[in-house]
Amino acid sequence: MTPADIPVSRSQPGFPATGLKTDSVIRLDKIATIIRTRIVGRIGELPPELRSRVNEKITGLYRI
Repeated sequence: MTPADIPVSRSQPGFPATGLKTDSVIRLDKIATIIRTRIVGRIGELPPELRSRVNEKITGLYRI
């Protein structure tokens, strides 16, 4: 794990909303742009508390 990683664990509240099947890692240093027509479907979404952690970490990592 790097400082830019955020673990997403099945033990976290709100995990079912993510649509993930197993423990995962959000890798903020591996962000990519995807052409909208390439998106086949939607898995789920991040619960509010995890979304806040992502936003805080992005702000801290990429502060200019």
